Amino acid sequence: MSHPEPSKRHLVFKALNHTLETQANVFASIYNQMVGLRLNENRLKNVDYLDESLKLNGISESTLKAMWHVVDSNSHELSKYLKIKAREVEKERLSWHDLMTSSQGVSHQIKFSQAIDRITKSLEGIDKNISEFVKEAISQGWVDAEQRNTKPLGGVCAPFIAEGESRISLSYDDSIDSARRLAHVLGHAWHFKQMKDVPSLRFSEETFEMTMAETSSIFFETAFIDYIIQNTNDGSIKKAILGWKIERSLNYLMSIRGAYLFENRFYECRKKGQLDVIQVEELSLQCQEKA
Repeated sequence: MSHPEPSKRHLVFKALNHTLETQANVFASIYNQMVGLRLNENRLKNVDYLDESLKLNGISESTLKAMWHVVDSNSHELSKYLKIKAREVEKERLSWHDLMTSSQGVSHQIKFSQAIDRITKSLEGIDKNISEFVKEAISQGWVDAEQRNTKPLGGVCAPFIAEGESRISLSYDDSIDSARRLAHVLGHAWHFKQMKDVPSLRFSEETFEMTMAETSSIFFETAFIDYIIQNTNDGSIKKAILGWKIERSLNYLMSIRGAYLFENRFYECRKKGQLDVIQVEELSLQCQEKA
């Protein structure tokens, strides 16, 4: 789905849909059973189906609603980009797979040493201690960035909180996305260091909410991408990276928003009985449209 040629992406998209359609009844049955079991368990415990998720994420329902209200109130500003992008590719509107796969083709190459230099510089103006920490993590050999077939996609940060250290593994391929991922996992390492240095954060070792877990990592990668955009003189690269950043934001906000709306609606409908494949698909499309 990330192939630079639109025709290839469309072919994969159609094949993926075809495969999913052949298993649609199985997926619908499994999901109905899962939700049914959870609703029955929640009824016996006298709790709402969102209660456990809210607890695991360390937020209240009012906080969740406030967050989605802000997203809904401001999404039209980001969605203007979709109209601009559609005009650029001479379409009336973008398709779902156009939105869910980056069309920017960001080919900006950045060597590992350059990535480290730019990550540290992007953080220097925020807090010199953070940029020094990044330098220490590299000089102390905490990061294994060598490309190997045995490595999984993405990056992994394993904490050793008592020692105030972490070990990072990723397959660095000189792409802007690899550099972003490197900044992301270094953000996790910085967070783990704070858990050792700041006693009030140690409670998080046992209750590590996702709302807390991704804060530092996303902060690092955002600072890095913003630095790249602000310090690139090539207009085409600047436009491509900025477009890529907006598309990632849209995917996060709209895709996750759509999934949340779908699950909420599905749980409510499932209380009245099972939903067939057509009902599930209609519900999903309605939620995607709203998101």
